[in-house]
Amino acid sequence: MQWVWMGYFVILATFVGSNVYRFFVPGEQTHLYFTILYSFDPIFLLNYLVNLCQITLNIIHLIPVLLYVFRVRVFNPKFWQYLLILRLIFDLFGHSFEINFLKSLYYHNIKVFLFVLAQSIFVYIPSYIACYRYGFERDKLFSQNEIKEQ
Repeated sequence: MQWVWMGYFVILATFVGSNVYRFFVPGEQTHLYFTILYSFDPIFLLNYLVNLCQITLNIIHLIPVLLYVFRVRVFNPKFWQYLLILRLIFDLFGHSFEINFLKSLYYHNIKVFLFVLAQSIFVYIPSYIACYRYGFERDKLFSQNEIKEQ
């Protein structure tokens, strides 16, 4: 089962890495979106900062996925619990470019909209499960009776 989670980790890291690339590299759609948005009014810097926090938390949450896979304890569970809650909040509010992109897809082609929406959501679900279990079910996760498959 560990190899499945490692495969998922590679997919997740690739997905997060592509989001980071699109956010920071000039000329990419996401970077251009926030540059233009900020040029209209400096208040839109808030959207940029919320998206930056969302991306940063997604990068940080690659760590507990790996720790979950290898069953390694690091830091107090409360630390991971608060970080997961922050990630959830910023994942809900830190996607202004993606929301507008999905709106345009919805108006253009609903099937493509549904496919992109599902892909965007489903790629993160196992990560949330792993991070939840690592932060909230740590005692059960690290019980002596658990059999490791390697």
